[in-house]
Amino acid sequence: MSLSLVILPTPSQIDEINKHVFPLNFNSSWQKVSPVNMHLTICQLDSLQDVSLDKASMLLNETLHFDQIKTVSWNNPKTVWLKAKSNPVLQKISEEYHLLNDRRKSNQKFTPHITVARTKDGRNANIIQRDINFHFKIERVALIKSVYNRQVRNFNILKELYIH
Repeated sequence: MSLSLVILPTPSQIDEINKHVFPLNFNSSWQKVSPVNMHLTICQLDSLQDVSLDKASMLLNETLHFDQIKTVSWNNPKTVWLKAKSNPVLQKISEEYHLLNDRRKSNQKFTPHITVARTKDGRNANIIQRDINFHFKIERVALIKSVYNRQVRNFNILKELYIH
């Protein structure tokens, strides 16, 4: 189990993501991530103690720009990311939450992304890399609890901020 502060795409934004991502040249070893599990992790948290979404509310109405879809790790690809361009507000919020939770390692680089596919068996996964030009406004920010059950990842929303 883990706790994370995340940006959740709306259903219409997930439809747009799928239009940009699929159909790609996925071979049979790739499996799409379920739309209910799509999110962009801002940071992972140690506990719920003193977690407030007040700082994260600054992200609402910010625009995220995505510039690339790519497999992560060239040697043994296991995931496909939709990579977001750097966003100063997102970077600032991520750093503030990491400092609160003492999670930031000096050599750890924050790479905002949405995972869109995972390898089924870890073998014969083709390399995917393509430049894209896609964006959406942030309408939902949430604190989630991720639960891992074998190869299935599910999450529960504990707190949520959204634009009405």
